Amino acid sequence: MKRNLLRLLPWAVLMVIGVVSVPMPANPQPRERHPRIYAAIRNLEDAREYMRSARGDFCGHRNRAIEETDRAINQLRDAAACER
Repeated sequence: MKRNLLRLLPWAVLMVIGVVSVPMPANPQPRERHPRIYAAIRNLEDAREYMRSARGDFCGHRNRAIEETDRAINQLRDAAACER
């Protein structure tokens, strides 16, 4: 019994060393702090690009809609950056 344990000991030590020495990333991917705000920004950017590339002018509302979308994106970015 003691001989069997002594035979397995080096393998057990190697397994422990292998598990302990697995490199971990220094900085795992950071989580988004406000995922819903960033999702809204992406959706607004997509809508803005759609309006810019669309053929029609949306009954004269296209330019103002793009301007207001830009303002909304800026406000959301400011809100997400606020640390209060």
